[in-house]
Amino acid sequence: MTARRFLTAAEVAEQLGMSVWFVYDHGAELGKVKIGGANRYLADQVERYVEERAGHVEAAAPVPGPTDTPPAMAPPLRRGPKPRRVRLLDPSEIRRRAA
Repeated sequence: MTARRFLTAAEVAEQLGMSVWFVYDHGAELGKVKIGGANRYLADQVERYVEERAGHVEAAAPVPGPTDTPPAMAPPLRRGPKPRRVRLLDPSEIRRRAA
């Protein structure tokens, strides 16, 4: 039986150059195995993940240069309470209420 090599989340994160939270979020793709209460990752599965992604990078479209136009910005999110709608009164109704 071949001994499998396990990595911690911190080791995988360092190897990928990503955060530990990225490793937790992509655990299924990285070969996560629960050992007791700890997450461990299969080293060969992590290497396979890197090789697959490296193939995608080579086949991807060229990175836009500084002469390309930047993408349009999304409108800013409105924060705070929703504005209240007030019913406007007809001028004749204002006179009638004042009388």
